[in-house]
Amino acid sequence: MLTKFFSQSKPIILVFFIVLSWIALGIDLFLLEEISFIASNLLIASGCLAFIIFLENFIIRKNKINQQNSYGLSLFVFGLISLLPLIQSNKIWWIILFMGLFFRRLISMLNESMLKKKTFEASVWLVLASFFEPSLILLLLLIWLANLILSVTQLANYLIPLVTFGGAFLLANAFNILKNNQWFSIDFYTAQIQLDLTWEFDLSFLYILVLLFICIISFPGFLQRAQVLKKIQLNLLLISVLFVVGLISFIQVSSPSLYIISLFPLAPIGAEFFQLRTKAWFKEALWWVFIGLSVFAYVMKLF
Repeated sequence: MLTKFFSQSKPIILVFFIVLSWIALGIDLFLLEEISFIASNLLIASGCLAFIIFLENFIIRKNKINQQNSYGLSLFVFGLISLLPLIQSNKIWWIILFMGLFFRRLISMLNESMLKKKTFEASVWLVLASFFEPSLILLLLLIWLANLILSVTQLANYLIPLVTFGGAFLLANAFNILKNNQWFSIDFYTAQIQLDLTWEFDLSFLYILVLLFICIISFPGFLQRAQVLKKIQLNLLLISVLFVVGLISFIQVSSPSLYIISLFPLAPIGAEFFQLRTKAWFKEALWWVFIGLSVFAYVMKLF
């Protein structure tokens, strides 16, 4: 039943997931019992949440990563809900939003059209995210990697991220001088290496761990059947997932909820598993497992 429902790509499914996420968000905020916080954050959070879900749906469909189904979107939303209670500030919403826009442009770079424009836009969104979470600037490596995968030899494509960062830094410096009468310190971007794998033993992250495990062990199977462009997409997606998880695990970040960022590239890979020819009862059971993990992780942090 669930497999059949998620195998469709009708707009009503997108609406269903947005409403479902709003319900989860409303329960989460109202359990905080801080009316002033609820009033000032509900509108921003619900708007960002809806746009983030729409954005993931757009990324999957526009780049034709999966077939015409809602498997990727489903995995993304259930994963998002599982970590929803960990989002305690609007800053995290802006980071997730900017990172979604970053991945949108990063993945679309593989189409090779308007490559410089897409490289610039991906750099802009990443730099904006880094103003809220400085360590994310290290993901500039993914932009260079995408250019390397496409065998780009023009130096300009590799300089664009650095020039974008430099320009943004100068603007931030000018703004800081005008507002606070002081220089914008580059120390803001000093990464503090601090291995933190406690999340691996936290039941709240069980959803992401199980999904990541399934994706890794099944990756060679659906990669072998994929065409050339699809193989390039899947490899970039998996590298992005591992890079994000590694970065957040090894570099000190403001909130563990930032593991949500890994769902942007992870969910489409998970969808590939459900597109394999496996027994229907197994797929159905696995969907119930993921829903159960999502609800379990969500409730664990609420109470």
